[in-house]
Amino acid sequence: MVNVIEKIGFHLVNAAQAGVQVGLKIDGKDNFDYGEYVHAIYQFALKLGGTLTVLMIIYAGFVYMTSQGDNTKINTAKDVFMGTLLGYVLLLTLGMILDFLGMPTFNIS
Repeated sequence: MVNVIEKIGFHLVNAAQAGVQVGLKIDGKDNFDYGEYVHAIYQFALKLGGTLTVLMIIYAGFVYMTSQGDNTKINTAKDVFMGTLLGYVLLLTLGMILDFLGMPTFNIS
């Protein structure tokens, strides 16, 4: 089993240290910590979430503009818009929680 895990690139690095550090071998580097994984995943989710938020707001606006006074389409557009904003706010809230826990989420440099 260990050989299979090493072949795909994952291995444990000094598990006896404070907390378990999981390493991914990329470009010869062996030591990546858990915080870097969380940071990379969160940054990807933030970019994907931002893109989807913009696209869904455009979609909701299109449905609203083409509703021609139909209350069901207007309500659908409003629900899509509010759901999209709520989802993105939850994603940003997750970033604040991770920042509070000490994980490197926002890279401002």
